[in-house]
Amino acid sequence: MPTDRSMEAATLSIPWQKPPSKRFRKILLPTGTLRENIRPDRVERRVRLISAIAHGRRWLDEIMTGSITDAEQLAKRKRCTVRQIN
Repeated sequence: MPTDRSMEAATLSIPWQKPPSKRFRKILLPTGTLRENIRPDRVERRVRLISAIAHGRRWLDEIMTGSITDAEQLAKRKRCTVRQIN
């Protein structure tokens, strides 16, 4: 025969908070490095990177549309090496 204790509903309470919907990102620094000692990227480097991405996208479009068949053709046109194109 069941006892009174076994028929009682047990309540389990767990503290919980909804995590924020927007994750915050942190910049990781090497161990022992102060944030004040980190130099920001130079503007010239950023410009070169953005320019390279733009060229790569344009070249990919040319290859996909068929106006250029491979990287060798593009290298000849740009007067550079295939490695630079790749």
